[in-house]
Amino acid sequence: MKAFLRVVQDIALLAARLVAGLVLIAHGWHRWQVAGIDSQISIVQGAGLPIGFGIVVVTIAFELIGGTLLAF
Repeated sequence: MKAFLRVVQDIALLAARLVAGLVLIAHGWHRWQVAGIDSQISIVQGAGLPIGFGIVVVTIAFELIGGTLLAF
């Protein structure tokens, strides 16, 4: 029974990693290609945060690279 529960746990963790990675990739892709970097910069600057371009680039890179590494 313990072996079966271990297999179920491993499959559930794999599914969670895949879903989380794909969500990060999709969100980063949307920020980069659909919404556009300029609109993201205006949102960040509208919130009063400094260095809008840097924050947006780092966020998009984190979502795309991190999601890819998490999913694969």
